[in-house]
This record gives sequence, C-alpha cells and structure tokens, in this order.
Amino acid sequence: MDKILILIPCYNEEKNISRCLKNITKLNNKKIKKILLIDDGSTDNTVKIASTFKNVLIHQHSSNKGLGAAVREGLKLTNNIDVNLVVKIDADCQHDSKDILEIIKPITEDKYDLVYGNRKNKIKYKMPILRRLGNICFSKLMKFLTGWDIEDSQPGIFAIRKENIKDLKIFGDYNYTQQVLLSSYYAGLKFKQIDVTFYKRFEGSSFISLKYIYVALTQILSMLIYFRPLRTFGKIGVFLLSLAFLISSVQFSFWVFGYSEKIIQNVNLIIGLTIVGGQSLLAGLLGELIVNLNKDKNEK
Repeated sequence: MDKILILIPCYNEEKNISRCLKNITKLNNKKIKKILLIDDGSTDNTVKIASTFKNVLIHQHSSNKGLGAAVREGLKLTNNIDVNLVVKIDADCQHDSKDILEIIKPITEDKYDLVYGNRKNKIKYKMPILRRLGNICFSKLMKFLTGWDIEDSQPGIFAIRKENIKDLKIFGDYNYTQQVLLSSYYAGLKFKQIDVTFYKRFEGSSFISLKYIYVALTQILSMLIYFRPLRTFGKIGVFLLSLAFLISSVQFSFWVFGYSEKIIQNVNLIIGLTIVGGQSLLAGLLGELIVNLNKDKNEK
C-alpha cells in the first residue's frame, strides 16, 4: 500500500494552520502516514497550534529562511521517514485537501514521477491581474525550457516519488517551483499536470511580491548554468563574438568604400566583446567538463 507524507511549509499561519490540518485529517485515509510541518521561523502561534494535532511532525527554523529553504529541508527530512510518496501543499487553505489523493493517482496508476497541480480550470476566485500575468509568463517560460505541457508552473501543490527526491535541486531559498521543474526535467523524470481546486486566501498574506520576478529569474539562470553550462554560456559567447564580427565587418566595409578614415572605429568595443565572448565560451566548456566528470563519478 502507498504511504503518503504531506509536506507543509509555513510561516506565521496561526489563522489558517488549524483548518489546514483538520481538512487533511478529515480525509481519514490510511495511505496518509505522516504530516510534516516545516515552520520557517514563525513569530506567532503557528507551532503551538500545530503541536496539538496528533501524527504531525514539526521541524522549526530558528529564523525565516524562505519558502525554498523550507521545502528543501522538508524533502531532505523525508529520507528518514517510512513513506514512498510526498505531497507538498500550502498552509493557507487555498487548496482542497481532497486533491491530495487525486494528485498521487498519475504516480500510482500511470507511472509518472512528478505531478503538479493546475489551478487554471478550477480556480474559485478572480486572481489579481499582476499575479495572473506573472503566472502566465513563468508558465510559458518553463514550458519553453522543458518542453513539458505546463499550464501552471507555480500551483503550490505537487506530488513526487520519494525515490526521486534525490534528483531535485533547490539552490535558492526564496522559491522552489521552477527549480523543481527544471531539475526534474534534466533528471529525466516523467511529468504530468492535473486540475486542482484553488480558493481565495481569506486570512494572512502571500509572500509573492515584485521581488519574485527578479529572484525567480535569477534562480532559473542559476539552474541553467548548473545543468547546461555550455548551452547557457555558449549562447552568450557566440552572440558577443558574432556582434564583434558584425560591427568590425561593417566598419571595415565603410573604410573600404571610403566612408571612414579608420579601418575599425570602435577598437576597444570590438576587443571587449571578443574577450568577454571568448571567456564565456571557455567558462561553458569548463563547466560542461565538470558536469560530465561529476556524472561519471556518480555513475561509478
């Protein structure tokens, strides 16, 4: 029989955590063996309230480290817990606890490794326009980078086989969702997305802000460099070298036809583009070598 662990990262959720845990326990499903609460340095009564529930394991951070750090810690702790499936869900009660059992079905029945929820078709409120646009943009970006049919890249709920947790790389502390998707893709995991219900948050506030755009993009770039250094730095290097060649060719043509007195007018610019472009290619080659060496080491 499948053994499920529910992973709940939280920060200052005293107004929601009781209802969240009650909704899960009301399922009364024997497959759910443990609920692991990662408290990310709450300063309210979140931990005190959660500790009144049986079968809830609580791990506390001494300070607020970020959602990504909380999820990373939670996934790490599952290695010492006797389960084979992990479902991550938010503590703010925006998800329907019944979807916990639905989101594991593609894993148990269809042999998928990672399943993300999709709020698009069953959302129960009108999401603010900026958040909606941000979600659309990031979803399209992740679809482009992975080739997976991703409609919602940050649903807040996902399920994964415990054996595949080792494939996840969450370097950034602020957020986790794009990092999970990219590392799963490069690890060759089988991905599926299913519709889940999503309610309006009535208590508390979300951690999402304009900062999210910058940090998420930075984390995505870091993942691309980690997994595909040559492809990432190589494109930058080729672009800069091509730009240097184009500028120098145009200026040389101007000199040949008498439109300029100098063979090359912007010497420093050409040299700078050539040096940076060459260094980018070299960094990509060295990074790719390190990645391949690590792969060979892990396979032995």
